[in-house]
Amino acid sequence: MSHYVNPNDVQTSAEFKLKAVVFDGGPDNGFSVAWGTWAGERRLAVRWNGSDERRIGSFPKLMSNKAAWFVLPEGLRGPVLRALLAKLVAGEPGLCEDHVAAALEGVQSLSLYEAP
Repeated sequence: MSHYVNPNDVQTSAEFKLKAVVFDGGPDNGFSVAWGTWAGERRLAVRWNGSDERRIGSFPKLMSNKAAWFVLPEGLRGPVLRALLAKLVAGEPGLCEDHVAAALEGVQSLSLYEAP
């Protein structure tokens, strides 16, 4: 039995409306990032994909035991987007450039490097 749940197949809650999966780490890299709307605002969400090797199922899950997204607090949007941009620049697999660009929409400024 596979423990990996494709992030495109993950149910969304009544509050979070999935727009696009930005990063799918697959079962080996373990997590995914998506953007959508929460209470009418653009937000990022994350989830653990699950892994056959580790025998860990996907997380979080709804009460119906279906995979779900965890909406990140707004203060984590910049650091997560910065990490995704670094992955994109490094040519790492699992990223969709168009979806990263869509997730960046409305961000006033974002540097790949944090100020010391």
